[in-house]
Order: sequence, then C-alpha cells, then structure tokens
Amino acid sequence: MSSTLVVPDFWMLFDPEGKADGSTRAVVQGEIRHATAESAHEMFTPNKRAREREKRQGWRVIGVERADWNDYWTGVKKPGPEPKEAPGA
Repeated sequence: MSSTLVVPDFWMLFDPEGKADGSTRAVVQGEIRHATAESAHEMFTPNKRAREREKRQGWRVIGVERADWNDYWTGVKKPGPEPKEAPGA
C-alpha cells in the first residue's frame, strides 16, 4: 500500500499576533525541501532552544497555498486559531 504526502506550496512563520515573519517554499524544482511544519521551523529558527521558546510564546508555522500567500504576507488574512486537539483524536 502506498501513501501520498501532500505538502503546501509554502510554510509561513507567524508571530503570536498572527503577523507573517518568514516564508519558505515546501517544494523547490520538484524536490520536497520541508515536508512538515517542524522542518520548516528548523529552517526559520535553527537553534532548538529558540524554537521551543517561540512555540511557548505562540509563534506558529502554517502551510499556505500559492493563491493565499500574498494575503497572509500582507496581513489581509490571519491564521486561524490553533486547534485544541489533533483531528481524529
């Protein structure tokens, strides 16, 4: 049985107020560079302690599609609230 991995067009780093602070493509020239939000967060913030601090402060990495990227980057759209529990839990 095979599995399909679906990644967004971009991963974006948002501060606690929902303002975009960074962006990276998930796939570059057909190669998956960042399959998960965690791997993208490692690229934005290489230091593990700093990443953990950001998470505690409310920073988040969200997957965004190309059609919505500009709206998130300019602040027209804000990321939704963080889910209280994982889907299907």
